[in-house]
Amino acid sequence: MDVYFHNIDPTRDDGQFCDQGMQYRPIIFYEGESQKSLAEAYKQRLIDEDKVSSILVQIVPAKTFYPAEAYHQKYYQKNPLRYRFYRYSCGRDKRLKELWDSYD
Repeated sequence: MDVYFHNIDPTRDDGQFCDQGMQYRPIIFYEGESQKSLAEAYKQRLIDEDKVSSILVQIVPAKTFYPAEAYHQKYYQKNPLRYRFYRYSCGRDKRLKELWDSYD
């Protein structure tokens, strides 16, 4: 949960950084009640600790999973310069620092 939340902006439900649209919204898909409980407890802890202004991450049951096309797989490893540029130009790292530096 730490890795997931520290790599997203949980205060938005309309996309992530410069990627906009429903396909980019933050969601946790769970399989079984134990996964659901873990996700809900983590989300509640962030709310209770008042570390983030709002948590808009949905927690929903997993359904059929469709892997992305091959060119999307391991994109950051196959295209490190492009990915680094994306992170910088979208303000991703800056926003994550704003959200989580005081938390850690």
